[in-house]
Amino acid sequence: MIPGARGTKVETTFNSEAGGPGNDQPTAVATFPDGSAVIAGFFEQTATFGNFVLTARGERDAFIARIDRGGAFTFAHQIGGRGDDVAFGVAALADGSAAVTGRFRGEAQASGTTTDLTLAAAGGEADDDVFVIRYGSRGEITSGARAGGPAPDGGLGVAALGDGSIAVTGFFAGTARFGAGPEAVELVSAGGTDVFLARYNRRIALEQAVATGGAGDDEGTATSALADGTMLVAGRFAETATFGAGEAGETAVTAQGLQDGFIARHDPVNFRLVEVRPEGLSFVRVPGTGQNPNHVGSSIAASNDGSSWVAGSFQGELLLQDDPRDPARRVALTASGNQDAYLAHVLPDGTVDRARQIGDQVGAATGQGVAALPDGGAVVTGTFKGAATFAAGVTLTASGGSDMFLARYRPTARWSLPCGVAARAWARTAARAWPSCRMTRRSW
Repeated sequence: MIPGARGTKVETTFNSEAGGPGNDQPTAVATFPDGSAVIAGFFEQTATFGNFVLTARGERDAFIARIDRGGAFTFAHQIGGRGDDVAFGVAALADGSAAVTGRFRGEAQASGTTTDLTLAAAGGEADDDVFVIRYGSRGEITSGARAGGPAPDGGLGVAALGDGSIAVTGFFAGTARFGAGPEAVELVSAGGTDVFLARYNRRIALEQAVATGGAGDDEGTATSALADGTMLVAGRFAETATFGAGEAGETAVTAQGLQDGFIARHDPVNFRLVEVRPEGLSFVRVPGTGQNPNHVGSSIAASNDGSSWVAGSFQGELLLQDDPRDPARRVALTASGNQDAYLAHVLPDGTVDRARQIGDQVGAATGQGVAALPDGGAVVTGTFKGAATFAAGVTLTASGGSDMFLARYRPTARWSLPCGVAARAWARTAARAWPSCRMTRRSW
C-alpha cells in the first residue's frame, strides 16, 4: 500500500471569526503567477476582509476576495440577495482577472468596484440558478451570466483555459438553458441532477455545453485544464451514470456506495469524453457498520507536468486506487473521526502516487479547494471543527464553530512545507491584515 504521508507542514491557518460573527467559509482558491491569490466562498451577517467590510443581504451571500503576495486584501465583493447565495468555484486568468461561479436564489446583485450586476433566476424567487461572473484585477465586473431552468441548478467549479475562455461545471435538474439567443443550449437531465460542462468566452458568452448523468443525483464539483487543453472534471455520481452518451467512448459506471467520485477527461475542442475513472475515487464500506459513507471530491487542479491535485472529504475508508495484481499500488485512507479532508496527487496516466488526510478523532474536516503551484506543489483550503491534525505533531484546535485552514505543500512524497523568506513574510502580513489569523511556524 502507498501510505498517506503524515509529514505536512502548515503555512497559514485562519478561522471563521476573522470573517465575522456568522458561519463564514472559503470554498475555492486560485493562485496567480505573481504569488497573489483569489478566494471565494460564503458568509453570514457581516464579514471583514482586511479593510473591506461586507454585510449579507439575505441568509448567506457569496464572496470573492483577492489577496496580494504579502497577504493584504486588495478587494472583496459579494454576490447575493434575500435568498441563500454561495460561491463554489474560482479561477485565476492569465490577464489578472478572475472568474467565479456558484448558485443564487431568486434575484441577486453582484457587487464590483465600479459597477454592479443583477441576476434573476428562471424559476422565480424560490429557484436556484447558476451564476458565472468575471472580475478584473481591480475587482471590477467585466461580464457575467446566469444559467439554469425552473429546477435547482448550481455552478460548482470553474477553470481558466489557455485562450482566455473558461470552463464551468456543476449540476442541473430537469431542463436547463445555457447562454442566450441563437447560441443558447438546452440540456435535459436523465434523472435527478446531472453534471454539466460549459465553456464561455472572455465576455462570458456561451460557446458549448454538454451533460452527463443517470437516474441518480450526479454533480461536477471541479474542473481544470491540462497543458494540452484536455479538460479534467471531478465530481460524484449515484446509482449508474452514463458518461459520453452517444459517443464512441460512451461509458456507464455504477456507484459502490451512496455516491462515488469520478475523474473524467474531455477533449478540449468538442468536450467529447476521452476517459472516465470511477475507480480513481471510490468508496468501501465502513468496517463493521454495513453503511456506505459519503465522499465528496470538491476540487481538482492541473499541474504544468500534466499531473493533477484532487481535494475533498470522506467518511469511513476512502479507496483512491486498487490493483488486485499489485497490492503495492493500493492507496486507501481511513478517516480519523466523523469526516476527514484529503489531498491526492494523480499522475498524467491516472495513477494516484500519494495521498494524505487532514482530520482528528475529535473533529471533522472538509477539503474545499485546491490550486496547483508553478513548482508542482499545491495550496489547499477548507474547514474544520474541533481539531484537525495536518501532520505528526501539528494539530490545530478550532476557536469555535467551523474554522478555515489554508495549507501549502511541497511537490514531494514527504509533503513538507517549502521554507523561505516569502513564506514567512506572507504569514506575518496575513496576520496583520486579518488579526484573527493564527500560524504555526514549525520547520520554517
